[in-house]
Amino acid sequence: MHDDILRIASAGSLSVLRNMLFDCGRLMPGEAILIVEEPAGAGYYEDGLADIVAQGAQALGLTVARRVEPVVETAQPPSQALALAMREASLTLFLARRGDQLRFHGLHPAFRGIVCYALEARTLFSPFGAAPYAAMVALRDRIDDVFWAASQVRLTCKRGSDLVGAI
Repeated sequence: MHDDILRIASAGSLSVLRNMLFDCGRLMPGEAILIVEEPAGAGYYEDGLADIVAQGAQALGLTVARRVEPVVETAQPPSQALALAMREASLTLFLARRGDQLRFHGLHPAFRGIVCYALEARTLFSPFGAAPYAAMVALRDRIDDVFWAASQVRLTCKRGSDLVGAI
């Protein structure tokens, strides 16, 4: 499986990582990144994805530290060890559900982090993963403009959901 990940990631992986880590994360070569990952076999993020990201980050001139965090079912504040590791890094990249859970805890305003929702190499290193960060920000801003200009929002799903709410 690891060879499959390497094959998928090899084509254009540095440009995808440069987009995510430098353009989105505002890192510069020589800075430190902490990659937080789940234990192998946890079944959510593809095993080996953190290896490829770490290798690419090193190739881009970043100092890489890695930390395996257990999967927890409910949102909890970071452990002292994780909080210290996050403070020591210029940026924390979460290849773990833990990053999403930490959004619900008041992290220090100076904390810089990215939660990667691409769960496997073929997604992260796809054309979608390579979409320029600035273009994604422009798209988000345009959607926000439309959303906030509306008086109501309607969300539907082909399986029957139909939610309407006033803004």
